[in-house]
Amino acid sequence: MLRGVLAMKKATLVKIDAPYIQARGATYRYRRIVPHALRERLGRDEWVKSLKTADPIKAQQAAAKLAALHDVLIARLEGNSDIADDKLIAAAEAEAEALLKAGPAAVEEALLMFVNEAHSRWIDELSQKREPAPLDLTAYQHAVIRAADNGGQHVPQVVTISEAYARDLKLYGATRRDERPFEIAVKHFKHYAGDIDIRTIKREDVLKWIAGCRNRKPKLGDATIRRRMEALSAIQSRYLRDHNLPRTLVWSGHGLQGASATDRLAWHSTHLEAIDAYIASGRSAPVVGRLFHLMKCTGMGPSEAGGLLVSDVHLESTITDAEGREVACVPHVWVRPNQLRKLKNKHRERVLPLVGDALTAVKAALKEAEEAKRTGLFFNEFDRNTVSNRLGLALRSAGISKSKRLTSYSYRHSFIDILKRSGMREDLRLYLEGHAGTKVTHRYGAPIPELHEARDALEKALPLLGRVNPSIFAGDELVIDDGKAAKERRKSARVRGRAR
Repeated sequence: MLRGVLAMKKATLVKIDAPYIQARGATYRYRRIVPHALRERLGRDEWVKSLKTADPIKAQQAAAKLAALHDVLIARLEGNSDIADDKLIAAAEAEAEALLKAGPAAVEEALLMFVNEAHSRWIDELSQKREPAPLDLTAYQHAVIRAADNGGQHVPQVVTISEAYARDLKLYGATRRDERPFEIAVKHFKHYAGDIDIRTIKREDVLKWIAGCRNRKPKLGDATIRRRMEALSAIQSRYLRDHNLPRTLVWSGHGLQGASATDRLAWHSTHLEAIDAYIASGRSAPVVGRLFHLMKCTGMGPSEAGGLLVSDVHLESTITDAEGREVACVPHVWVRPNQLRKLKNKHRERVLPLVGDALTAVKAALKEAEEAKRTGLFFNEFDRNTVSNRLGLALRSAGISKSKRLTSYSYRHSFIDILKRSGMREDLRLYLEGHAGTKVTHRYGAPIPELHEARDALEKALPLLGRVNPSIFAGDELVIDDGKAAKERRKSARVRGRAR
């Protein structure tokens, strides 16, 4: 019976289109997110309080009172950081309560007190028909005036996309993300659409930015534009969320084609043989072959391999445990974020065993690093931001067809392909791939497998490299051009050009 009554009450609640009010059970409640920068000082992430009423009018009145109190509190905390927190909070609560009870006249009087002598000077200059100078107010005073002009809601000043990105970098950027896409996205948006207010970005601004990216030289493809759009959308979404502002949909529905797994192909044995022959010929720098071997046997992406530090490589066959005993150790590399490059997501941080060609390549590279007493990048011959381009040029020199589906990232596709076909245990496979499982059971068990298990499973899978169905390749993607054929084609083209 009681359950039925509660259900009836809940059903009668009217949805209120006002900030910070939620229907909760049989009554309304007030819920407001604390700005990220103030959470540590206030010791909370949000304010939540039951309004103890099912009447929408009373709920709005109570919520407005709480909102005004928190507006003053936020303004004081943002503008007067030198005041002790406990005194600041007590003063803000007392002032808000007094202003709410006294009415509009008290609010006007408080604003006049804020400006004080500056306001008087402004009036004098205005009476003398001179252009008044801007009032020299504190950040707190400006915040309160803006809140009063907006019906009690705290309104920040105009926040450009540059300022929003600086805030986002401070709060969220120093963890695990790669900052380069965010930097470039903001730079291009400012160039093509302007450094506009993050809260008032319109679809026309986004379309202007997309057109600029497509028309620039070199032009950007849809997949690249989409990735940078995701970075811009994340910056805006976090800002709007932290300030309790409504989300926008300006970034969606532009018909951009994103990259997918079908954009890359795994290597065929024909490709792998050609690349190995190119490495053995000595026509490439030693670091190129070492990177190819490392990616082939570990599944690392180009930026992951190129961004390794010397301290990420561990080739010890034994280590000493906490009790001083010698225990066996599997040679491995630790893929983790560092000061030079971040990772795509948290699941890409992993410890990968070194076997086969990868172990040989890493040993040679480590010997060179130790002789040079190098402590930074493991492969310092490469700029970490251009490693994909350098490896791509090496693949073309090896005779691999110039196809968007055949790149240095194909090593990762080959690696994942052999893990699947070898029948590897699912949790072990997902870990080596750096992927998150989608099933509930994937969240159970040890998050990191035993390294010797990963090594044994990998040694079993590596012989399957290159065993892919040749029908997946189109055109001349399986044709290996050793350089002579390309030279003949260029010569023929010059001859035809002179004939015309």
